[in-house]
Amino acid sequence: MPGGRTIINIKGLENMSQEIRQGLSSGSPSPMRGAMKQWAVRYRAAMQSRFDKFSRGGGNWRGLAESTKDRRRHGKGGKFKRGRRARRKAAASKGGGKISILRDLGQLFAVLTPVFKRLPGQSEKNIPFGIEVGFQGPGRKKTREGKRSKATIREVAEFHHAGMGNNPKRELLVDPSADLKGKMAGDMERAIQKVIRDSQVPMV
Repeated sequence: MPGGRTIINIKGLENMSQEIRQGLSSGSPSPMRGAMKQWAVRYRAAMQSRFDKFSRGGGNWRGLAESTKDRRRHGKGGKFKRGRRARRKAAASKGGGKISILRDLGQLFAVLTPVFKRLPGQSEKNIPFGIEVGFQGPGRKKTREGKRSKATIREVAEFHHAGMGNNPKRELLVDPSADLKGKMAGDMERAIQKVIRDSQVPMV
């Protein structure tokens, strides 16, 4: 019977595998790192959308105390009687006089802007096999009077997220949903497919 021999050159496969591993583990530009950057955008967008929903009473965040509503309506040091009257007047208006939770100055909400813009308190860091996003210091949170508070934006976020001190627990960052995980998996699958296409592994 005629015989034969097939030679497969696996050098290209080794190079491709190495490129994928390096792209996943390092912060150097690569299709895989690009996919992880997209993860950060997707995650922040999901968390900001959740923040918006919960701040309007559509989630499990505890509502604001009446004293907080009075202070938000009339300002620090204002008389509560006038604050309540202002709130009742606003409640009778078309807008319903609602006050969003944790949206006084919008700084925590802004940190979750999907595209990373290095806003005060906004964090994005490459880590091996992933990307880390969230709240950071040392940026100081502003007060309604335009001054800087002693707490950093990250510390304020932690106070609310964990329910520290007199703050009720209002989680700002949670695990991604199954739908979001599926989209993120798709991002990485497309990145790896690009590496495979570009590698042009020869077989003889």
